[in-house]
Amino acid sequence: MQFLADIIKRLNEENKITIEDLYKLKESEVIQIIEKSRYNEIFNKWKHATQIKTSKTEPKNVYYVHQGVKTRYIEPLCQGQRMSKACKIANKMISNNLAYKMDNYVYLDFDFN
Repeated sequence: MQFLADIIKRLNEENKITIEDLYKLKESEVIQIIEKSRYNEIFNKWKHATQIKTSKTEPKNVYYVHQGVKTRYIEPLCQGQRMSKACKIANKMISNNLAYKMDNYVYLDFDFN
């Protein structure tokens, strides 16, 4: 999503799209504006990407984001107990989820400058 926001920001700076357009146009119309712009090639690379890459250090000459992410989960009640207490499998899955760290840089292999 950050990638789309960055493209739209640049199109706005180039007077190709206005803030008002974002309220009035359909999503498909905004996509058409992107596809007719000079960002069409990298937009298509993003659209057809099948994997992202991660790095602990800041990548160079590629499009990347580095955003802190909070891990969230819902632990339902099961017969008056939290699921992690009632089921060992659920407890392990919740522990794995909470242990997952997303403090790497996430990037695609193309330059967006």
